[in-house]
Amino acid sequence: MVLSSDMNPSRIITVVIGTAFLLAGAVLLIAPERYLDEISLRADSRLALSDLRALYGGLEIAFGALILAFARRRETLGLASALSVAAFGGLLLGRFAGFVLDGPPDSGLFWGITAFECCGFVFALVALFRTQRDA
Repeated sequence: MVLSSDMNPSRIITVVIGTAFLLAGAVLLIAPERYLDEISLRADSRLALSDLRALYGGLEIAFGALILAFARRRETLGLASALSVAAFGGLLLGRFAGFVLDGPPDSGLFWGITAFECCGFVFALVALFRTQRDA
């Protein structure tokens, strides 16, 4: 079980992050069309939908599951934190590249998602530094 009596701040942060990735991945695996409509993207073939389910759904589920699995043990909690930093860092890198290469999107959703990812990145860094300090 992920939740235990040994719940320190780093574990709580990584469990929340892992759960968020799992839930987002599940939604995107089951109903990617809802997200696509929000970002004005169209998947005009079953192949496109399958690819979106794999990349947006399956990959996020895998990240979430790995983060939760590594968060279970004190010995691997730092790895869970590092995966969280890498996941949010990669997302932010993509957002920054799009901002620079394509210009700023005219969507409040972009800024909301970016703010969420920045917060996730900062919390993941806090968890990583705490696990390294406590090691």
